[in-house]
Amino acid sequence: MVFSSSNNTCRFSRTTTRRYNRKNVIRNKIWLIALSLAVMGVLIYVGDKWASNHYKKETKFENITLKQAIIIGISQAFLQ
Repeated sequence: MVFSSSNNTCRFSRTTTRRYNRKNVIRNKIWLIALSLAVMGVLIYVGDKWASNHYKKETKFENITLKQAIIIGISQAFLQ
């Protein structure tokens, strides 16, 4: 950080500015991170409860249909 006495301003070097910005984004938005984690936790919980009520039947690997295999494959492709 360099101070200029002529107009009482402060200017940052490039690396200092980048480092300063990254730290402040996390420090200033910690509530947003916490809220996002809480919302995702609730969504996963609700989805798990919904799925346990609607999909009680388990399918063995040998009995998987072509449609189920394609849905599983597409889901895995999106996760990659």
